[in-house]
Amino acid sequence: MSILTAIHARWDASATLIALLPSSQFVTGIRGDGTDHVPLVMLERQAETKGWTNSKPLYTTSIKLTLWVRKHVDGENIKAAIEDQFDNAHWETGLVTVTKCRIANSFELADPDDDTIWQFHFDLETDHHNE
Repeated sequence: MSILTAIHARWDASATLIALLPSSQFVTGIRGDGTDHVPLVMLERQAETKGWTNSKPLYTTSIKLTLWVRKHVDGENIKAAIEDQFDNAHWETGLVTVTKCRIANSFELADPDDDTIWQFHFDLETDHHNE
């Protein structure tokens, strides 16, 4: 299991996030600009380094999470739920242990090509072990 799969699993385990945006609207990797399937969340791995702790590899991964919504209030509600689940969080999924997840940066803006769509961006930083 990868860190991206672990993030999907945490999303799926949150009744609040699933109620706001079902997992079918949560994809990994680049899928265009997201505006064709609004609302949509897209995960994208940015960088990963490997270190060691207690004779086990410790991975530090930077992940970009982008949310597209039509209504700003919907974006604010999903943003609050994302912050609740992923900022200063830790969890285990069986094959991945996330020792630290934090939101390093976030911002929002109206889509430059379609001002009826809002984009919310989050930079996640995770430390994790793969079992």
